[in-house]
Amino acid sequence: MTFARDGSLSPVTAVQALVGAVGHFTPNLDVYAYAGLERDNANFSSAGGTPFGLGNPAYLDGAYFAVNSLAVPSETSSPAGNPITSSLSNTTCSVNVKQLEEITVGFWQNLYKGDMGRIAGGAQFEYIHRTTFPGALFTDGPLVSPAVDQATVLASLRYYFP
Repeated sequence: MTFARDGSLSPVTAVQALVGAVGHFTPNLDVYAYAGLERDNANFSSAGGTPFGLGNPAYLDGAYFAVNSLAVPSETSSPAGNPITSSLSNTTCSVNVKQLEEITVGFWQNLYKGDMGRIAGGAQFEYIHRTTFPGALFTDGPLVSPAVDQATVLASLRYYFP
């Protein structure tokens, strides 16, 4: 849901898909793979020059291309030189996500299975690609669609009570 121009709620249509497979290669080894997609459709408007909604091209994405995408903290000092306020903001990056794609593969191996329960170890690799809606690089600038890729490796050791 997002807000419409009149302040009412407006639905965002989306497509979501997930496909996966699990293979039981031995009684102690499971291998799995999943792939998924989530894509939102734009639903936006503007009122009095203020952009609203999802996917509005009036949102600014300029800071997305800066290192760490964070603005420099600002401080206001008192007459004695002591900082009295501090802020950290990023007002030029909407990170208005349009689509996520993910692939995950992993396995679970039983290390022990008996009267005292079960101990299993596993590992997983996931890859995520995120695409954003087009936004302005700066005020009245060209539209850009920032995208980012992320890869993660996880390891786990679990104990299951009998």
